[in-house]
Amino acid sequence: MDADAFDRCESEWYELLELRKRQMNVFLAGLFVGTLVYAIAALALLALVGWLVYSLVPFDGFGRFVDWVRG
Repeated sequence: MDADAFDRCESEWYELLELRKRQMNVFLAGLFVGTLVYAIAALALLALVGWLVYSLVPFDGFGRFVDWVRG
């Protein structure tokens, strides 16, 4: 292996490392966005269920709710 071949190999190696770094950055950005979307969807679903329970369950105070739960 002569010096030119070594330099060519080294430059290709660093190009591959840069490509890998860019791909990893894209992956991590996608993971972050996916986690945010999942968290926002979970909070929205929790809010929707809370609103449905609040609007559909007749309830005139906490004491009556406890009596209803106890049977």
